[in-house]
Amino acid sequence: MRTRRELLVGGAALGGSLLLPRASRAAVAAPEDRKFVFVWVHGGWDPTKVFMDSWAPSIVAGRTPGADGAGTSDERVQYGDLRLIANPARASVDRFFTDHHDRVAVVDGLLLRSINHPICRNLWMTNSANAARPDWPSTIGYAAAGRYPVPHIIESGFSMAGEYSAYTAYSGMGGSLQQLLDGSSNFAIRASEPHLPPEAGIEAAMDAFVARRGAARATAPTTPVEARLTEGFREAANRLVDFKDATAGLDMDAGNALTGQIQLATTLLAGDVTRCVTLMHGNFAWDTHTRNLDQDPLFDELFTNLDLLMRLLSATPGVRAPTLADETVVVVFSEMGRSPYLNSTGGKDHWMYTSCMMWGAGVRGGRQIGGYNDALNGLKISLSDGEVDATGKVGQPITPDVLGSTLLTLAGLDPAAELGADTSLRPLLA
Repeated sequence: MRTRRELLVGGAALGGSLLLPRASRAAVAAPEDRKFVFVWVHGGWDPTKVFMDSWAPSIVAGRTPGADGAGTSDERVQYGDLRLIANPARASVDRFFTDHHDRVAVVDGLLLRSINHPICRNLWMTNSANAARPDWPSTIGYAAAGRYPVPHIIESGFSMAGEYSAYTAYSGMGGSLQQLLDGSSNFAIRASEPHLPPEAGIEAAMDAFVARRGAARATAPTTPVEARLTEGFREAANRLVDFKDATAGLDMDAGNALTGQIQLATTLLAGDVTRCVTLMHGNFAWDTHTRNLDQDPLFDELFTNLDLLMRLLSATPGVRAPTLADETVVVVFSEMGRSPYLNSTGGKDHWMYTSCMMWGAGVRGGRQIGGYNDALNGLKISLSDGEVDATGKVGQPITPDVLGSTLLTLAGLDPAAELGADTSLRPLLA
């Protein structure tokens, strides 16, 4: 059997040896074998641009205007059972859903109960305003910690690993992890002085010393806090050695662009280095308090990249299924929505209702769950069948625990053990 290092080095460009067939792969990966890609749209996207098809006068006033400045150039379009919005300024959105609508599930009207970026981020990713609680990718990754050198890799975004921080690596948009791995970092070193990485034998001895020192400290802690810290240090030190070996010859600097992040994520998943990868688009550019029209090119760029992700996953052989698409769940989300009305500067402010998309292994595509009323407030649904209650009197709102439960179920975990109850969206589970 070829080693993880051979898979990575040979397939860094998603070609060559990564395309060799592998034996004993199921048609679709079992829940415990599924991997996850989280694509975070940073700043708060506007659901009316793609997901909300209301034509109420107040909503139309905030849509992309027509060529003469009157009305709107937005159009209602139905892709299979998905009722969405298209516009020539967001042409890649139309192409994406034309090609992939039967594989994608859309969830509308997700309630965050905050309009503060950090709090919404915590709520979306942990179901808690407490930033110390591990987020969904860290929890899912930790559950399979024995199978991956680094169960959760953050290429871009925020780390909310909590107690699982030793099982999470942040690669850094500036290539900081790459610099640490290849010895090119000048941290705490005078930039004017020459700096060369240690020879391989010396570096191995240093790694072994760090691992032994961490293990020794972990066996004789003086306080519970020291016990947790030293155990975390020991775990991280051991995993760093495995990670360095697994990624030897691979450029870990994906850059700021989502395209590079997607290419690196696909290589890491195909090499079985990680179970969960977090990516980010926009780096706060989506926070359009002024000129909400700026979201049109952002949506166009985002969906161009999502099409790339869909195609790369489908074209790349999986580890436990025929392709990565058969063993990977993709989640695309933004930490909040935008208000239904334009403000005095042509922008839109924060809104506590938003939408998200999911596709991949175990996800029932072609479904649109939830919805909005004409005021852009989310509608209550039945978790068992996904039916919307237009009166707002029956059912429950779609809150972060609902999405979290669904993701944990897809990963083969018990949502009740993590969240106290299983509120999974059953209609999204294939």
